Amino acid sequence: MHEFVEKIIVHKADKSNGYREQEVEICFRFGVYVVTATVDSRDYNKKAA
Repeated sequence: MHEFVEKIIVHKADKSNGYREQEVEICFRFGVYVVTATVDSRDYNKKAA
């Protein structure tokens, strides 16, 4: 897997809406594809019922 990934960029967290959001970019070698994901703390702070 390391052979295909050129770099991983983790952006500064944003808390302006009261929840923590953070963007992560994964850039693959050869300029084939760039994946961008936004992580939202609301998805991870839920307690199991």
